[in-house]
Amino acid sequence: MPTAATLDWRPGERRLIRARVWRHDLWRHRWPLLFVSPFFLLFAVFNLYPIGFSFWLSLHDWSGLGSMVWLGLDNYFELVHDSIFWNSMANSAIIFLGSGERSSSCPTSPRWWPPAIPSD
Repeated sequence: MPTAATLDWRPGERRLIRARVWRHDLWRHRWPLLFVSPFFLLFAVFNLYPIGFSFWLSLHDWSGLGSMVWLGLDNYFELVHDSIFWNSMANSAIIFLGSGERSSSCPTSPRWWPPAIPSD
């Protein structure tokens, strides 16, 4: 019996077969996809769009009103050479590294929290 590797495929035939299989699988799983689709729609609207638009805004000079002026990566080059930015990054790293010790030593063990109510 010939295998797929030994068959003489015409150009585009494999792509056509893959498309048919993909459409068949999509149709077969249409109900689960329909029930999950509101999550993906809301995720895209409220998470992906703001992230993408924020990146787009970072490439422009815009006051919120009027037209945008294209700056490209100039904002990022200016940020790399800004001493206030690096000072804030150092402060954030100190807070991040220092906060782990306090939170891991916080006594929130279920063994004694919440406090036992004495029964009389």
